[in-house]
Amino acid sequence: MSEITTKLTKKFFMSLPKGVFIMSNIGDAPGQPTCFESVSSAADRGKQWERIVLLGCSNRLCSVFKNEEEARALLSSIKYKGAQLPQPPRRPGPRLKEQTTTTLTKKFFMSLPNGVFIVSNIGAPEQPRCAEHVLSPASEREKQWERIVLRGCSNRLCWVFKNEEEAMTYLRPLKSKEPPPPEPPKGPGPKLKIIK
Repeated sequence: MSEITTKLTKKFFMSLPKGVFIMSNIGDAPGQPTCFESVSSAADRGKQWERIVLLGCSNRLCSVFKNEEEARALLSSIKYKGAQLPQPPRRPGPRLKEQTTTTLTKKFFMSLPNGVFIVSNIGAPEQPRCAEHVLSPASEREKQWERIVLRGCSNRLCWVFKNEEEAMTYLRPLKSKEPPPPEPPKGPGPKLKIIK
């Protein structure tokens, strides 16, 4: 598969083969795409689509690559430079409460247990730029950290949940909130002149 650029609809996303790499055309700056990830298996495709919608990348232009290497080659051409990442610390990860709010540093991210769900506090309230499981083993964790840096979510506040269900429960009320209606003007209205 050579690079494809098209609108990322749900129908198109569901038809993609497992393992191809997608990159959104939205982000804070060149080389910092909001969505930069591999397409998952059919069993997890529905949950992945929910995250893409939360990130605000659905029904927007995206590029589809055969693999991550081809995607990174394009990023290199738009002045992206990958940072060297530290090895994960050899100690138990932090003990999580129902929900933890903290700064997403490299050190903290590398110490998280496998499978917890992180949500960034940047982006629209109902469309966080980063909303995903923390991966394992260490080799995958390093690639995931690079994607977090690309999205501009590193060293910013984030929420950490025990699982995706708790994260979605937290995000759904934010998504359903509507702006309050405008308040009626206070005091008497203007005097109208009756024309006979």
